[in-house]
Amino acid sequence: MATTLTHPSLGEVHGKSGDKVAQFFGIKYASIKDIFAPSEVVKASDGKIDATKLGPMVPGPMEKAWEDEFKFIQKSLPMPPMTMSELDGLNLNVTVPLNEEGKLPSADTKLPVFVYRVGIPGFLTSAELREAGYLGNNGIRDQANAFTWVHEYISGFGGDPENVTFIGESAGSASGFLLLHQKKPLFNRFISMSGNTLMMRPLPPPLSEFVYSTIMQSLGLGALSGADRVKALLKVPIEKIIEAGASGLPVLPVQDNDAVPCAPTFSQIGSKAEDPSLSMPGRSWCKELLIGDCQFDGSILSHMLGPRTIGIGKTFSESIEKTLAAQPGAAEKLRHTYKITPDLEDRIALRNVLQFATDIGFFATGVTWARGWPGKAWMYHFNEPNPWEGEWKGESGHVLDVAYLFQNYEEHLTQAQKSVSKQFLEDFISFMNGKTRWPAFGDGQEGAMTYGPSGDQKCWEYVEGITSEKSGRKNTIFALAESIGIEELSAAWGNFLSGN
Repeated sequence: MATTLTHPSLGEVHGKSGDKVAQFFGIKYASIKDIFAPSEVVKASDGKIDATKLGPMVPGPMEKAWEDEFKFIQKSLPMPPMTMSELDGLNLNVTVPLNEEGKLPSADTKLPVFVYRVGIPGFLTSAELREAGYLGNNGIRDQANAFTWVHEYISGFGGDPENVTFIGESAGSASGFLLLHQKKPLFNRFISMSGNTLMMRPLPPPLSEFVYSTIMQSLGLGALSGADRVKALLKVPIEKIIEAGASGLPVLPVQDNDAVPCAPTFSQIGSKAEDPSLSMPGRSWCKELLIGDCQFDGSILSHMLGPRTIGIGKTFSESIEKTLAAQPGAAEKLRHTYKITPDLEDRIALRNVLQFATDIGFFATGVTWARGWPGKAWMYHFNEPNPWEGEWKGESGHVLDVAYLFQNYEEHLTQAQKSVSKQFLEDFISFMNGKTRWPAFGDGQEGAMTYGPSGDQKCWEYVEGITSEKSGRKNTIFALAESIGIEELSAAWGNFLSGN
């Protein structure tokens, strides 16, 4: 059903209503001059916005996947080149609960969800691009501009610009931590779900230069001079640019001494003390952090490894031997702890390697952020097993918590599983409104709220301590770190994942 909201700054915003909410789609929050240009916040409208349908998606690998899937259609109906309005896809959707009379607005939580650039448009950078005025880290700058728009306009939708919560999963969660480098306050609270910048660290500049050079070669621009190459790049059809980005190269956030000034270390993040070299003002302006993980988050990495899962026991052993060579016996200790041998059956070796990845990449990093957070921090652990058929059925795998949070698959869940889903969502909404029902992390009190497994009598409870049978987390990684070092263990995983 059609609905119209009269916004004091934007004018008439036409959307749709149903199922106790009104939704406004495709509202532009920023614009760009070209695909690599920094975005600028949209400041005004003509007094009327059609927000009845989804806006364009920014170009990315998913569009290439769609293109491949339906190439037989394109043979008979060729797709025209994308227009600038399609490339300029920086828009957001706002969901607003209706009040008891079915009218706008209510006092309940407002949910803006925004689109930003990723891949080559979002993160390709080089010295010559920056010299031409293209700053890099567009994806981070886009997100910062989205929050600027929220602060400016959300009150017209009934929201409170002084009570904003960022919620992100996996790479989206890591983006939230990168936004903490911004000087301007963007959000008051942060819910981090299985992803942060101790596990997904921004690339060093030399690697980003290599990525840029390789992509220029693949586009046939390698022989041009710097200035001419940038001009030529801007003329390349976006379809070819996206195709170049599907090569598996890491086109990711980059350390740039600006939007992303550095890659944080465990010692920096694990300390509440201010460190000027960290340059993270958001640890002050974001007052509260809720950070959590899934019991087997490492499941997502099996897809990233691809064919490298064949013979993984041998290749993992060889990789950590090189990384930990300065500490005699360290690699053997790591292998022994996680029961990994060069000749181990691939299926078992993969499970054990991914357990190490879960412990060092998700669990240890989450505890470190919680321990060092200057404001109030809370932890959660999601332990509900995956009920669906597949490789990791029975495991609490990566992003399973999102399925429970948004409750999109309720018809497939048991009553006990539904109760976990309901409590999980309620606790998140309570946190957004400044309320939590378990103790904050730190000051002699360490523990986490656990959700699942639903087969137990009680499906959720607060568990004291960072490792215990009840929490589903072991002390393995922290015991290893005492002798080998947490940074060294992180480097061992990072080097293996990158193929070294």
